Amino acid sequence: MNDSPSEQIKTLIAIALTFASGAMDVTSFTRLGNVFASVMTGNIVLLGLAVARGSLTLASHTAVSIGGYVAGVAAGTLIAHFAKVARAGAGEAEGEAERACCSDSSRAPAWAGFSSPPRRPGCRPCRWPGSPPP
Repeated sequence: MNDSPSEQIKTLIAIALTFASGAMDVTSFTRLGNVFASVMTGNIVLLGLAVARGSLTLASHTAVSIGGYVAGVAAGTLIAHFAKVARAGAGEAEGEAERACCSDSSRAPAWAGFSSPPRRPGCRPCRWPGSPPP
């Protein structure tokens, strides 16, 4: 087991996030109409139960909860995408030159896990997007 300080910090953060998620679910279930804030599987079960019982109130609460989760995921994805685009703006010229040397067809064998991407004459070694420079 790796007991480095960074691993211990990561473990403590994971424990804190797990506790916070559980506490948020207990609070939302008891105070916001018997729906979960982060357990979408539970909300889908509750939605099925609401349909089986014919409970419009429970169905609307779970539908709003699931819709809020989907909207949060979509917003988070957009924020992450635009942050990545903003960070990549400075290295765009380098990225274009690298894409010219490493065509998509040359990446296919490495993507499949059988070999590394081939190198064209005059080009730096090809690398995957997001990987550290060679």
